[in-house]
Formats: sequence, structure tokens, C-alpha cells
Amino acid sequence: NKKIEISGLYFNKKIELIPQGNIDLRFDTILRDLKVPNMGQHNAVNDAIMTAMIYIKLLNTDRLR
Repeated sequence: NKKIEISGLYFNKKIELIPQGNIDLRFDTILRDLKVPNMGQHNAVNDAIMTAMIYIKLLNTDRLR
């Protein structure tokens, strides 16, 4: 199965706004920035659902704020 690094996708979109800046790649930060609901972490099902929601949001977002 192909692996996709969600934080890498987020970084690539965010770096356009902050070229040489420090980008916070913590899961909580990405959730907040993309306005994805936090369903409770450290639970395999919740983590998978939230990661999928982040992935879908990143695919459908041209630019981040």
C-alpha cells in the first residue's frame, strides 16, 4: 500500500505562506488550522478518521491561510 505523509502535504501548502518560517507540524496544530474537529486522540479509529479528514481537506484546498 502506498504511504502518504500528511504532515508533508500540510508543510508543502503552508510553506508558500511562510517561506523560511517555522511551521508547526503537530497533529493538534494541523487539526486547528484546517478546522477539523478533534474527536479525541490516541485512539486508532479516531486518529485514522481525523487523518483522513485532514487529507481530504488538503486535497481540496488550494492555499492555506
